[in-house]
Amino acid sequence: MRRTDRKEEAQAFRRTDEGPVRPADEEKAPEWESRLARLPLGRQGFSEQTITRIEARLRRPTVRTRRSKLFGVSAAALLLGTTAVFGILQSDRMTAGIPWLSKPLQEAPPPLDAGRAYKLRVSVDDETGFMARYGTAFQQKFPNVQLELIRVGDVPLTGSVMRSEVGRWPRGEELPDVMALRADEFAQLAGQGRLYALDAAIRQDGFPIERMHAGLVDALRSQGEGRLYGLTPGFRQTAIYYNKSLFDRYGVEYPKEGLTWPELLQLAVRVGEQGGKREGVFGLAASTPAAAAEWTIQAAAAMGLTVVDPSAGRVNLDVPRWKEAWGAVLEAVRQGHLQAPAQESEGKGKPAGASSAEGDLFAAGKAAMTLQTYSYAMKLSVLSSRLDWDLVREPGGLDRPGESSSFSIGRIYAVSASSSSQRAAWELVRFIQEREGELPAAAGSDYSPAMPVGGIPGKGMEALLELRPPSALFASGGGQTYSDFVHADFSRLLWRKSAEILAGQRTLDQALPELQSEAQALLEQRTKAQGQP
Repeated sequence: MRRTDRKEEAQAFRRTDEGPVRPADEEKAPEWESRLARLPLGRQGFSEQTITRIEARLRRPTVRTRRSKLFGVSAAALLLGTTAVFGILQSDRMTAGIPWLSKPLQEAPPPLDAGRAYKLRVSVDDETGFMARYGTAFQQKFPNVQLELIRVGDVPLTGSVMRSEVGRWPRGEELPDVMALRADEFAQLAGQGRLYALDAAIRQDGFPIERMHAGLVDALRSQGEGRLYGLTPGFRQTAIYYNKSLFDRYGVEYPKEGLTWPELLQLAVRVGEQGGKREGVFGLAASTPAAAAEWTIQAAAAMGLTVVDPSAGRVNLDVPRWKEAWGAVLEAVRQGHLQAPAQESEGKGKPAGASSAEGDLFAAGKAAMTLQTYSYAMKLSVLSSRLDWDLVREPGGLDRPGESSSFSIGRIYAVSASSSSQRAAWELVRFIQEREGELPAAAGSDYSPAMPVGGIPGKGMEALLELRPPSALFASGGGQTYSDFVHADFSRLLWRKSAEILAGQRTLDQALPELQSEAQALLEQRTKAQGQP
């Protein structure tokens, strides 16, 4: 139930010495409440402790007057109805529904004392990069807050010098005040009660949480039984950008919301067949080899396939449908409907010209579609003011409708529950969140700010905010390691093998077992380097 709904419902009652009752002209519970009372209690998103409390309250006998007793039934019906209805309509957001029933509400820490010196221990990936992007500006705003940075880098907290015992998290008092956490680390610490809930501080300071990607906020809350234990300044999610003028020229319908990957590839083929190929216009263009490889991974994900089987810790490519997904992308490239840059040179991080306007076929009007992130819209608004473009949601999968197959997040900034400087720590987390939306994207990054400053008038920017993060976003048991592997090591290997197939050096049947074997070796190297079994 929305907060405004709860408020309006509360205002419909008046209080007596016996407790809240309905107005005198209402002697009977409305039929809708009676129907809701008969619905089964949904459990998704609620802890067993919360459910136990609700059920115990419903079983509790009452000795109130008739009207007071009626309210007790109605309130119970309302609570049951809220649970059941949201379980049907919006189960992914239920964790934010009734968090105060399971845990006492924390108070916000008092404001900073300008006359007092504070010191924050902060875990970061890179000291220089953190200070350049956030730290220096934060200390200019809060000169009485000193930052002591602890480098963690690619080594997770469980494998760092802060580790107290082998295989265990550090004790609460040993955690830094502010931590830059991977998704699986955040889930584990939140589940252990080691993090400070930010909700009270957010309410007290009027922090505009509503400006954040709603699905991302819900995903973060899902790890804290409705409480928000951390914020991430950036996320990555793509959308289909399309050139309206080219679609009009070739008489092809615009991309629609809810396209699947096969439908997207078919649309690219239609653009080529209706004249695009003859005029040197691609149906779909990638800006880098890595992007083309990502499309293959996403196309496979939309078919319910994964690169890694997390339960077995092994690469999972030796299945017929993986060959089908890979082959469909390669065939579109081979026919000239999908453009993919040549393979990156050895030792180079990106192909020459990848970041220039000349290397961007979509911006140059030579491609009808491309898959890009939020930051690309900002680029188009500067480089191609004459381009008539719009965007719709990225292709989805049949098995997980409403989920994004490209969604990933950066580090999650969280505050230790045992920190003695929680107000200063919250100010840093808040500052990072707000500053990210004001800064240009970091060099080599296509992450979008979780709190974008604004959209572009007349463009469907909501396409980048409507899909939910994948359900496996906070997967444990090496989940983040597997994600890093897929989008780095495996992505590069996949497109190198793709280039060999396109050059006639391998067939798809020959390349697939090679890809399986070489990818497995790379996965084992990465898991060993990160201290996982």
